Amino acid sequence: MQQSLFTGEALKTIALDGLEIKHGDFLGTARNVATCLIRKDGQASADGVRKIMDDLGMEAPSPAVWGALFKSKEFQFVGWVKSTRASNHARPIRSWKLDEPEKLDYQPPRKPHWQEKSRYNSFHREG
Repeated sequence: MQQSLFTGEALKTIALDGLEIKHGDFLGTARNVATCLIRKDGQASADGVRKIMDDLGMEAPSPAVWGALFKSKEFQFVGWVKSTRASNHARPIRSWKLDEPEKLDYQPPRKPHWQEKSRYNSFHREG
C-alpha cells in the first residue's frame, strides 16, 4: 500500500517535532552558531554549522538532528551550495539567511551566573 503525500508530510512533521523535543538544547546552540555565521558571512549551511560545532567538541546526538537545524521561522532558504563534507560527495545542500534580521531579538549566550560579578562582590571589602 502506497502512502499518500499528505501522510508522508505528516510523518516528517512529527519526526521533526520529536527532534525539537528530544534535542532542543543542542538545536538551540546550533541555531545560535548558524545565526552568528549568517551575521558574519550573510548566509550559512548545515556544513558550516556542523564544522563549528565539531570544533567546539559538540557532537550531534543523532545525525537526523541536522535535518531539523533550519526548520525554524527565523531562517529563510536562499539557494543551493555544494557540500564540503567528503561523505556528502559534493551534493547540493541548502543555504540559509536570517528572515528579517532586524526583527530578531537575538542575544549571544551570557556567562553562567556563577561567573558574573554579583552586587555583593562589588560592595564587599576584604580584610
